Amino acid sequence: MVNAGERLFTITNTSKLWVIAEIYEQDLPYVKTGMPVTLRISYQPDRVFRSTIEFIHPLLVTDTRTARARMTIENPSTELLKAQMLTEVEIRLNLGKRLAVPEDAVIDTGKRKIVYVDKGNGIFEQRVVTTGIRADGMVEITKGLKDGERIALSANFLIDSESKLKGIGQ
Repeated sequence: MVNAGERLFTITNTSKLWVIAEIYEQDLPYVKTGMPVTLRISYQPDRVFRSTIEFIHPLLVTDTRTARARMTIENPSTELLKAQMLTEVEIRLNLGKRLAVPEDAVIDTGKRKIVYVDKGNGIFEQRVVTTGIRADGMVEITKGLKDGERIALSANFLIDSESKLKGIGQ
């Protein structure tokens, strides 16, 4: 029994699929339409799909502070890719040369961001830094650190705790 106006079938052509990626607000200045992207699905991570960004929605999603970017990929088989699947989207950016350190080297206190600079002979200097772009486990340092300075990459919390015990760097 079918009621008037009731949908009986949904017919789709899945030979091409849209992929919608969410781009964080702070990354939007670097992402443009026409940029190449690489896509992977979780259950076949060695399989790579390539596309380009076709459209970036002009409105942000309020809850996530992201903008949706759309790309189209060819579906080699109706058995491989399905609508509503999750994928990993990689957008490679050439940001030029920038001073960057591993994210673990930066302590974020909530009020400021700190890096410990190695002054030699087991002495570390607390340095307030300003950070920029984050990518691949690295964070850009835009202020507070010079190229070539040696920093503590591990045990930062121990160094930070010891400096607080000694009354330094409050």
